[in-house]
Amino acid sequence: MENQETIIEIRGISIKEGKSGNKYFSIETDNGNVTCFEKKIIDELQKHVGEFVKVEIVANDRGFKNLRKFCGIAAKTEITSAPKKEEYHPDYFKDAREEKNKSMFVSYVKDLVVSGMPVENAIVIIKTAISAFEDKVIKEEEVL
Repeated sequence: MENQETIIEIRGISIKEGKSGNKYFSIETDNGNVTCFEKKIIDELQKHVGEFVKVEIVANDRGFKNLRKFCGIAAKTEITSAPKKEEYHPDYFKDAREEKNKSMFVSYVKDLVVSGMPVENAIVIIKTAISAFEDKVIKEEEVL
C-alpha cells in the first residue's frame, strides 16, 4: 500500500457512516469514489469541488481507495484526459444460450432413449439435427 500522487476532478463530497458507527467522507471523482477520514483535508477539498486537484491516494488489496493528502490545485498543463481502456464485456447471453442448448439436446436424447431407441442412435439423430439447424442458420445469415 503505497501513496500514489494523482490528479482527480472533485465532483462531490458526502458524509457516510461505517458499520461501526464511525463517520467518514466519500468523495465522488472522475475516477470513481474515494474515502477520506480527515476533516482538514475535506475542508480544503470543499473549496475545489468541480476542479482538478493533486492528491495522494492509497489503494488497499481489497480495492478501497483512501485519500491521504491534498497536494494543491492541478495546473492546466498537468491535466490530460487519459484514454479510457477498452473494457472487455463477455457475451453472457451467448454463453447462457449455449448452456441452455446443451441441456435441451441432452433432454432430446433422453426422450428418444426412453421411447426405446438405443443411446448411440439417439445421439446421432440429435447431432444430425443440430448440424442441419446450424447450416440453415448460417445460410440465412449470409442472405441477410
